[in-house]
Amino acid sequence: MTLNRNQERAVAVRLRMLEERLAIIRRLVDEDERGRLYRRDRAPYSAEQRARIEAVVREIRAEIARVADTFGLASEEQDAARRIVGLLGITWEGLGDVRTGRLRGLGDVDPALREQLNPSIERLMDLVLDLQEIASRAD
Repeated sequence: MTLNRNQERAVAVRLRMLEERLAIIRRLVDEDERGRLYRRDRAPYSAEQRARIEAVVREIRAEIARVADTFGLASEEQDAARRIVGLLGITWEGLGDVRTGRLRGLGDVDPALREQLNPSIERLMDLVLDLQEIASRAD
């Protein structure tokens, strides 16, 4: 029983995504996060629920390893810098969607909003591009 190259790639990608999501879930279970515009408290699970979650996560990881071993799926070294650059690109695009010209699609826009909001959004977009440029450079 074997997978062809495309099937192997599809299975590996989905299992990697699952592994990454398990890491995110673990962080959400264990850690508080605070930003200026958001607060995410760690998930309010009881000690018993946390233990059960951890047990199932271990089972999932073991099953991923079993499938990877069975089908010879290679581990992939992921480039964190590329991930950062990609996230910043998506972020830059999303910021562009809240300039007043785009906000018109969500209803009437107060004329004063252009002078109040757009300069800050443009500044944030410029800073995100600066950060992306820095992150794109290989040292």
